[in-house]
Amino acid sequence: MAQPKTQAEQDRMKRCTWAMIDEDQTNIHRLSDTIWSFAELPMQEIRSSKLLADTLENEGFEVVRGVSGMPTAFVATTSHGTGKPSIGILAEYDALPSLSQTAGCLTHTPLVPGGPGHGCTHNAMGATSAFTALTLKRVLENEHLDGTIRLFGCPGEEALISRPYMVRDGLFDGLDAVLDNHGADEFRPVAGISYSGMFSFVVTFHGRTAHAAGDPWHGISALHAVELMNHAVNVLREHLHYTARVHCVIPEGGRSPNIVPDWATVWYYVRDSDERLADDLRRVLLCAEGAAVATGCTHDVRIYTGIHQNYGNRALARLMHENVSRVGMPIWSDEDVRFAKTFQKTNGLKPLGMRAKHGSVLSRSAKEFTGSGSSDVGEVTLVAPTATLLFPVLPRDVRGHHWQTVSLSATPIAHKAITAAAKALVGTGIDLLCDPARLQPIRGEFARLQRRMPYKSYLENDAMPPTDLNREAMEAVRSIMEPHYVTSEAKSSGIGNYGFDSPADS
Repeated sequence: MAQPKTQAEQDRMKRCTWAMIDEDQTNIHRLSDTIWSFAELPMQEIRSSKLLADTLENEGFEVVRGVSGMPTAFVATTSHGTGKPSIGILAEYDALPSLSQTAGCLTHTPLVPGGPGHGCTHNAMGATSAFTALTLKRVLENEHLDGTIRLFGCPGEEALISRPYMVRDGLFDGLDAVLDNHGADEFRPVAGISYSGMFSFVVTFHGRTAHAAGDPWHGISALHAVELMNHAVNVLREHLHYTARVHCVIPEGGRSPNIVPDWATVWYYVRDSDERLADDLRRVLLCAEGAAVATGCTHDVRIYTGIHQNYGNRALARLMHENVSRVGMPIWSDEDVRFAKTFQKTNGLKPLGMRAKHGSVLSRSAKEFTGSGSSDVGEVTLVAPTATLLFPVLPRDVRGHHWQTVSLSATPIAHKAITAAAKALVGTGIDLLCDPARLQPIRGEFARLQRRMPYKSYLENDAMPPTDLNREAMEAVRSIMEPHYVTSEAKSSGIGNYGFDSPADS
């Protein structure tokens, strides 16, 4: 089948497709709200992944579930004609612990105290990805285009788990471009070097139990080994490069003070640039070894995941930006702006409201990297040309990984952002499907990256994804959360009304 080549044909397709998105947007907003209400922890996204996979399958995608040994991971594919070019779309849908919150509420009001919540907008991201894939499938069929659209359901992003295993299994091989998205307070693509590489691992110390008061000299405290390791790491921090970030929690440190604990675990994240990451890990693991020797414990290490930094494709990001510029910012209503300013003022932020203009491409070099959070999208950027679109789910300066983001991720503001993001991503997909010349600079840039940084997995060959992660924590709250699940009768304007019940005023 001949691909449309002219700019006029592409412009016509975009106008028609964007009108189609406007007509269909209510259903995808409800999809986002439903995932928001499920709020499932990393690797336990049973309902969320099923909902997305079922939605795509019902629209004619071929869906393979449980890929790479992860029950909540899937790949949904549709192909037409020759199947080339092949466009990948990344979807995330996991929530964060202890962030439960009522939608559209100005103050901290948990739905389920201690329950999880979507503090990183993954509900909106998963819905945006699904909306993009569904719409591009219609474009392929309606315009008789050649191409493949492949959506990757990627669980456990907050624990940075799924994509290293999916890349290792070759699931991203052969893609011409990958479209990613992330909720933010701005509307623009990201390229260049971003985020930190990271290792996530658990160290388990094994000691010997004893009566803590009667005969503690017979015991070997695994908890003391954890404490000693943490102290050693804290001393080490002064001598790590300023781009490093090291932090931990203690999931298990004993059950009763009067028993010397013979088993204790500490869970670490070690982050840095790819250049320094492996050596940072080596030095932190030496702290574990030293703590074991000093206390007489034995110890073992389980690496959950290892990921690279992100290397966003600048040529793809520029193409994405062309479409952001054409779509423009969502049109915020007076109520949207009033709510945003009231929310900001109530929570000690400057009442700046919503951004009025989209931004330019955010692109950084290695010299500008000073340390940051992490995303396993980085694994994909090293095996296929990838760019990320930030889209304005949030008012300006709202805190991420916080109940504030949970409150805002299921409001009319978030819905308008989903629609705008889907239009920009679909427009980018149309450009890639219709004009082979658009792929040439993208491929050229990626080929140079591959020569400079050939992909090497940080995972051991026998590493398996920790599918049991968060299982007990999620099962403990599912039945309590179920009454708050969104049904098919959910209001299209959002789960909750805007909360202007605070004494703060816009």
